[in-house]
Amino acid sequence: MAIPSSYIKIIKGNNFKECYKVPNYEVDNLSIKRYKFNCDG
Repeated sequence: MAIPSSYIKIIKGNNFKECYKVPNYEVDNLSIKRYKFNCDG
């Protein structure tokens, strides 16, 4: 079974949508903002 190197996390609200691509390994100093990307593109 293959383990993906990252996963996508999508946070949706009434007036916003944020997408993050987070690595699937232990990160020493995880700052979620570093992994944010444009959901619409």
